[in-house]
Amino acid sequence: MVNINMRLLAVIVFLYTLLPVHAENFYTGDELLERCDDCIYSVNISSVSACAYCISHISSIHDAFVDWGFMEPKWCIAGDIMFSELTKTIMAYIHENPSSRHQYSTNSIASSLIENYPCNQ
Repeated sequence: MVNINMRLLAVIVFLYTLLPVHAENFYTGDELLERCDDCIYSVNISSVSACAYCISHISSIHDAFVDWGFMEPKWCIAGDIMFSELTKTIMAYIHENPSSRHQYSTNSIASSLIENYPCNQ
């Protein structure tokens, strides 16, 4: 029990030390599409970073929670998948699911990864 409490405390401290998070700092699906379009089709560094950070942080947090034993994997991304493929897959998911355009991008990214990279394959 002590080990579980220590792990939970470590997660809370880890998440707390990240940049301050405010609701207005989260992108919607529409805003993520704009940034990811720039990521794929332009050399705008700030847009590339916004898109890359959104996708990579969701995946990293998922992997950390799985590694720490807090949850079972929700998606499994093969090591040879390129970031550009992930980005295009997530963008296609948002286009194909209009309701995701108004959700927070974190939900849209996770839903896309669950649907397109299931662990049972």
